[in-house]
Amino acid sequence: MMSLTCLTSLVKNSCYVMETCRMLLSACRRLCCNVCDCQCLVVYIGIGRAEITRATPATSATPAIGESVEALKESMMEGMHALSMRNVLNVIGLSHFGVFVLYAVFGVMLLLSLLFLIWGVRAESSRRFLYFNTLFMTIMSMMAYLAMATGNGILVLRKLPHTNDFQGSWRISDPLLAHKGTKAVPNPMYNAAYGNAPTYPIFWARHVNQLLTSPLMLVDLFLVSGVSYNTRAFMLFANGMMVLCWLAGSFITGAARWAFWVFGSVFAAGVLIPLIGILPTAAARKGRGSRRLYGRLMCITMLSGLVAPWVWLMVEGAHALPPDVAVLVYAILDVISQGVFGLVLLRKAPPALSSWGDEESDQQATRLNPSTSQSGHQVQDPNDDL
Repeated sequence: MMSLTCLTSLVKNSCYVMETCRMLLSACRRLCCNVCDCQCLVVYIGIGRAEITRATPATSATPAIGESVEALKESMMEGMHALSMRNVLNVIGLSHFGVFVLYAVFGVMLLLSLLFLIWGVRAESSRRFLYFNTLFMTIMSMMAYLAMATGNGILVLRKLPHTNDFQGSWRISDPLLAHKGTKAVPNPMYNAAYGNAPTYPIFWARHVNQLLTSPLMLVDLFLVSGVSYNTRAFMLFANGMMVLCWLAGSFITGAARWAFWVFGSVFAAGVLIPLIGILPTAAARKGRGSRRLYGRLMCITMLSGLVAPWVWLMVEGAHALPPDVAVLVYAILDVISQGVFGLVLLRKAPPALSSWGDEESDQQATRLNPSTSQSGHQVQDPNDDL
């Protein structure tokens, strides 16, 4: 009798547990249905704005496709807006004239690159490297000026007013303090006195371009003169240090920038002194044509090399030249030192280019042609220009 009672109690308890589980499952099902019927919030955060839209479960079946289409549409609208004349000529710190100068130099370098490419393809295989080396120089300058014309590769300085918070000197601009934001999303950190302060753009992209293109220009001079490898290594090192010193100095707003200008000028002398003292002698040994061609190229290089330190002093150093004038002066220097340099080099290049830069063949050519050297003198070691 006791066993029967226990069994009956066990069955009743099991039925109670099953009923409880069924009720819990039913409650969970109703809760899930209510959650699915609720509308969800989707927050889209855009540049300079934030908006909230509501999406219903009927459209949530393909959310990725809808968001992708919307993002593509916004990107296309942003691209069309960027191509407007107002945005194309909008570079902080420059007027429309300064930006137009940057685009003009970009166009000049583009045309020169196409011209040098055509000449290089038509040139003899032994002379083709000279054409392509000059082509690489103008292509790099072309892309650098395109970057600067579109407002990139730029360091903006602000002349801070004399207040309790600012010291009244040029400092790197802080965008958190300079921009108001938008009406929808205002910037709480905006400072009116700071935002209205005068600006001065420093185009560090030009110094990077010089770091890449000036060695190519020196290589052209080495090929024309046939100078020794010792002189080449020294001049390339001095040139690289010169550009790096002036690049570092352009990022410094304190008095330490003048030390970088001084050291950069010293390294510039390390490039210019061999340019007028050693390379002409080496070019004279190559013959009359090489000597005359090097003389023209040396005058072009010396012009830009002597003016460049003082332009840096007036622009990156003292911030004395107006930004548009600074852009114009640098543009003239680059067109002369690269565009005119390339035209003179490739149009007046002597026919015997296969031995340029090959010192062993130069020495053999000198021995086979004694008229190019003085009678009774031993042929000079090609690894020593002194």
